[in-house]
Amino acid sequence: MHVMPSLQGVSIAVQGAKNLVPTPNSRGLIVKVQVGGQEQVSNVATDLVTPTWREQFEFIASEKDNLIFQIKDEGSETYKAMASIPIKNLNLSRGAMSDWYPVLNPSGFEAGELSIGVKGLFGQPGMTAEQPIKDFAVTIIRADQLNVDSPTGLFVLVQTLSNPKEKQSKQGGLRGRTKVVRGAREAQWNHVFSVGVNPDVDVLFTIKNADGYKVVCEGTISGDDIAARSGSTFFLQLLNVRGRPSGRLQLETMKGAKGE
Repeated sequence: MHVMPSLQGVSIAVQGAKNLVPTPNSRGLIVKVQVGGQEQVSNVATDLVTPTWREQFEFIASEKDNLIFQIKDEGSETYKAMASIPIKNLNLSRGAMSDWYPVLNPSGFEAGELSIGVKGLFGQPGMTAEQPIKDFAVTIIRADQLNVDSPTGLFVLVQTLSNPKEKQSKQGGLRGRTKVVRGAREAQWNHVFSVGVNPDVDVLFTIKNADGYKVVCEGTISGDDIAARSGSTFFLQLLNVRGRPSGRLQLETMKGAKGE
């Protein structure tokens, strides 16, 4: 008798949305995806009615978890539309699925539709009980010794890289981004993120120019280092696109999810 492996995680594709009600003066829309206490955030889509994201996220998950999607105006603390989907209702053992799901506003009324795809991860490497995800609050305090002239300002993009392909391409799960601050050699953010890591996960911090989103410099820290430095403040060496030292990023890590 063939026994199907138990669900270890989900791969979620957030494609886009339609029929949303635009918020006046909104700078764009993001999607916050939450599964079992973990969360990841999309990039900003500028279309306020039919936004397109086409982003992929992976989470550790079980049949008992719900997939929660919150569509938010960039910079807003509250959601404008959301959907909650029980994983057990998706029958992922039969294969991947994709569909449009209604999203509801905070008053409970339908406020558009969200296009998503979900694939079950059964016994995938890095998603076993031997490699549990632990949540850390990572504070991006400031950067110094930067060698850049950025009149439009700088921001930091935070990603988790959970497999060799993501680490090679430096394209992984987006945790979020800081606000834009101005500063040529020093920039201060004091922004806290919640990051889930294990020994197989790296966290990539990329400082970008707000004008054109050009990469200024970046640095990577392993999940082991984040855990070992819990409760401390330290500097992460940053490298420019040529691989040369180009400033430092001051970080603080603390066990437990306390940020975005």
